[in-house]
Amino acid sequence: MIQAFKGKNRYLYPVYIAVLLIFFLYVMFPDSILKGFLSSQAEDLFPDLSVRFEDAGFILPLGIKIRGLEVALKDSPHRPLYVSEKTSVRVSVPGLLFGGTKLTFSSRVNGGKLSGFYKEKDKDICSISIDIDDIALDGNPFILPETGKYIEGRLTGRISFAGSLSDFINGKGSIFLEAKKGRIKPSMPLFDIRDIGFENISLTGALVNMRFNLKDLSMKGGPINGKARGDVQLKSDIISSGLKFSVEITPTPEMKSEMPDIAMAIESSNMLKNGRLRLDIQGTLTNPIPVIR
Repeated sequence: MIQAFKGKNRYLYPVYIAVLLIFFLYVMFPDSILKGFLSSQAEDLFPDLSVRFEDAGFILPLGIKIRGLEVALKDSPHRPLYVSEKTSVRVSVPGLLFGGTKLTFSSRVNGGKLSGFYKEKDKDICSISIDIDDIALDGNPFILPETGKYIEGRLTGRISFAGSLSDFINGKGSIFLEAKKGRIKPSMPLFDIRDIGFENISLTGALVNMRFNLKDLSMKGGPINGKARGDVQLKSDIISSGLKFSVEITPTPEMKSEMPDIAMAIESSNMLKNGRLRLDIQGTLTNPIPVIR
C-alpha cells in the first residue's frame, strides 16, 4: 500500500511544480518585466521583423495577453503586416508537463476575431489552424499592407497548415475564405473598372507540393458575376510565383444601370461569347497578365 502511495506521488510532482511555476509567474513577475522579456524574445526569434505592442500581462490559465500588437518588416516599420487590438496566447498545461508544445490563441482584429492553435510536432514541424470570424476589410489592413487596396467587406473562413514555417511552400494546407457585402478593386486593368460591388465572394484552395491549387473562386451579387480556378506555382521568392488561372466573367442586368459606359463598351467590343467573357491570367503575382480567349 505504501508503495502504491509513493507511486501516486510520483505523478503529483509535475503538477506541484507547475502550480509553483504559475504562482511565481502571476505574483512575482511584474507586467513591465514581461513586456521587456517578450520584446527581447521577439527580436531574437524574428530578427527581420519589428514587433511592437502597448502592454502585456499574464492571464489564467497559463497565458499572456497583449494589447496594441503591430508586426512589420524592420525595413518598413510603418507599414504593418499584422495589426491586432488585443491578443491572448495560452499554453496547454498537459503539453507543458509531458512534452509536445501546444498554444491556443485569440486575437481581436477590426471588429472581428482570429482564433486557433499552434502545435509543435517535431523540432521544425508544426500544425496550425486559424478560424476567421467576421473581420472588417475596410482599408485598414490586418494582414499585409496591400490588402485594403483590393477588397472591402466582412471576412470569415478557416486556414490550416502542416509543415515547416521556414519552408512553408513545401508544406500542406487548406483554405476557405468568404467575404460578404463589399467591393473589390481589380489589381489589373479591366475595362477601366475602379471597383465592383458584390454580395458574396468565396475562395477554396489547397497547398501541396509547392503549388497552391485554387479550386474555386466565385463572386456573386453585383454588376458582374465571376468564377476562376487554377494554380500558383510557388517559388522561394513568393512575389515571383507563376500564375495559371482560367476566369469567366458574366455581366448582369445591374451593369447597365451602375456602369452604363462600360456595359456599352463591352457590348460593342464583341468580346462576349454566349454572354460571357473568358480569359486566362498568366504572369506572376507582381505582374499578372490577362489574355482574352
